[in-house]
Amino acid sequence: MKRGRRVKKVVRDYRRIWVFWNYENAQLPRGFNRTYVVRMFRNFMRSRGYFGQISILMVVSEVIPSKISYQTYEALYAQSLIDNHLIVENLDDPKEQASDEFLYDEMRHLEMDNDASSNVLEFTKK
Repeated sequence: MKRGRRVKKVVRDYRRIWVFWNYENAQLPRGFNRTYVVRMFRNFMRSRGYFGQISILMVVSEVIPSKISYQTYEALYAQSLIDNHLIVENLDDPKEQASDEFLYDEMRHLEMDNDASSNVLEFTKK
């Protein structure tokens, strides 16, 4: 009796994914090509089986050199103008926890406004 081959079943996830990125806590490394960060993140998620819509909200409390370089902010903001699933927010707020508070409020609104078919990911440095 011949046995059939085992076929690994691939499960694809099509739920919407929201990524909340506090840039001050998870900065891009030096030399990293900032124009490809969103594409690289989406490719990473797709390689893990996520094929749904991916939206990214990147927040910085102030555009000052100690928090984000102007060139990095400008590149990510310019990318957000052509990619409607990337949102770049400059809060222009010097408070220490301004970005964290804004992101947590956005997460709470998303949980209240959406159904269980959305996933929420927080982009942080470990």
